[in-house]
Amino acid sequence: MTMYQSFTQTIHHTLTTHPDGLTERAIRRALIEEYGLRCTPREVREALQGNPDLFVPLADGRWRARAAVEAEAVATGAKDVPRKREGGQRPFLTGLPPLDGFIAFDLETTGVNSDRDRIIQIAAVRIVDGHPAPAAAEDGTSLLPVFNKYVNLEGREIPYGLKVKLGLADHPEWEAELAQADPLPEVLARFRRWVGNLPLVAHNARFDLDFLKRAAQEIGWEVTNPVADSMELACLAQAGVGSFRLEELARSLGVGEGLEGGQLVEDWARQHGVGAFSWSGFHNAVVDVLVLAATVPRLLEAIRERMARNPLLAGEFARLMPTAADRLGIEAIPPSPEREAIIVRLIQAAPVPEAAAREFRFPFTPKTVRTRFEEMVAHHGLKRREAQLQMVEAVSRALQDDRFALIEAPTGTGKTFAYLVP
Repeated sequence: MTMYQSFTQTIHHTLTTHPDGLTERAIRRALIEEYGLRCTPREVREALQGNPDLFVPLADGRWRARAAVEAEAVATGAKDVPRKREGGQRPFLTGLPPLDGFIAFDLETTGVNSDRDRIIQIAAVRIVDGHPAPAAAEDGTSLLPVFNKYVNLEGREIPYGLKVKLGLADHPEWEAELAQADPLPEVLARFRRWVGNLPLVAHNARFDLDFLKRAAQEIGWEVTNPVADSMELACLAQAGVGSFRLEELARSLGVGEGLEGGQLVEDWARQHGVGAFSWSGFHNAVVDVLVLAATVPRLLEAIRERMARNPLLAGEFARLMPTAADRLGIEAIPPSPEREAIIVRLIQAAPVPEAAAREFRFPFTPKTVRTRFEEMVAHHGLKRREAQLQMVEAVSRALQDDRFALIEAPTGTGKTFAYLVP
């Protein structure tokens, strides 16, 4: 490691321990007082500005660790948990395990990068035949149906915004439990013993599994359990319908406050000592796993119902993913003349003339583009944002005048549509 890299990492550690951010002057003072690093203001500024993957500047002059900013954005719903797509990874669905017994699990972390961020909480529930179930360890001791452990962060602070979303701000007893928690290796050793060989089910499983596998290396645990991703199941059950965020997906399947599945989750929470359960407590791992555990069987049934309504889809699914189809009880059907005719029409379809794709049936002006954009928003039931509409006009004016435009707008404005549609 070079001296520059060591200097940069020390700054990163300093900002990690001050998640709300510090000014350049405060960072330099901390480097001198806490680490004895004699550095100039210019050296601090160059390190901050030269590592945008690690540091984020704020309008008031403070700098924050990018990991803290990303974690808050995910926790507040302004940004989805990133899904890794590189490498053409096969979906877990291709090897779907039997789900008459499974472990629904969820991790809460200090950020979204498993290389640099830490696990805060591990929660899971063991489901057998649709209900939480205890188990016996190899030594004969009883293992409870619900696993819920915080992890000692060894002095590392959590950004306040993340504390709010995890429920720590409203439940000081949880924060006290976090402060007194065992180190990660000890919690993982207990989790390994508790999990056994059952399949693991998570929502956006690659994220949680990546963190779990990296942490498990510390105790020599090679996680080989079969894995299922409820987000993949949701894509199969109701593609293009509604949101795949866990709370919204669950409610669409009858698992929510005031619904039959929601009552089941509340009963489980009472029976198994999950204190302070609240439907506003999403993003606390123990709430998420109880909801997930009740949602998975409904997802499987929704897939079967969809396949029953669409025999052609069922046939293609069974042909392409025979293991998953077998697990779900979906039988392959012989290719039908209708299917063959559809394929032939797709193959022989004439390409759309390029000129047709470029035609506009209205004059391209900022006013007409805004009008069409507002119609699109209303037609699709989207949220009307005046700032987004103003940006549509600004982008349209720039395109119409063939000039550059620099536009700054906060998260949540809808910038992507605001420049892509014009």
